[in-house]
Amino acid sequence: MVVLTENEVRQLLTEVEDPELPINIIDLGIVEKVEFSDTGRVTVKLIPTFVGCASLEVIRLRAVEQLHRHGLAGVRVVWNLAAKWHPDMITPQGRAHLAEYGVVPSYLGQESKNVAGNSPCPYCGSNRVETQASYGAALCRVVYFCQSCRNSFEGLKCPGSHSNQLAYLKRERH
Repeated sequence: MVVLTENEVRQLLTEVEDPELPINIIDLGIVEKVEFSDTGRVTVKLIPTFVGCASLEVIRLRAVEQLHRHGLAGVRVVWNLAAKWHPDMITPQGRAHLAEYGVVPSYLGQESKNVAGNSPCPYCGSNRVETQASYGAALCRVVYFCQSCRNSFEGLKCPGSHSNQLAYLKRERH
């Protein structure tokens, strides 16, 4: 039986990428806890960026497979749907990597310890940004347009910013 520390498990999880974004799940800030039982079982608790994300099961399976590949047999990866993810949980390395891809954390008027006001443009750094579309490539994203460099880019929405949009979608289906 392979025995690893919490830091070693977290290091292995840096190899697990989000299927919709070029960022690993550690830098995205969704690994909440790594716990070990007396019997050697490892439980990894994840926080979804968006509860309705279609990729939750893919991420969970990728994490399980990664840990199995490195000899951990008793692995359990679960989603903590009660916890709230926030863009401030993205590591500085993760922010830089997302910006290279043209994606920024989107605060949609919410307070942040990292960004004041609107999310700046990842291409030129300007704050002259406007919302272009409420949804990007997925429900959890918004599309912005930079007035300065004239580029469009996506932002990751904060939990809670989806609630009005999800209520609208539910009404539309009925």
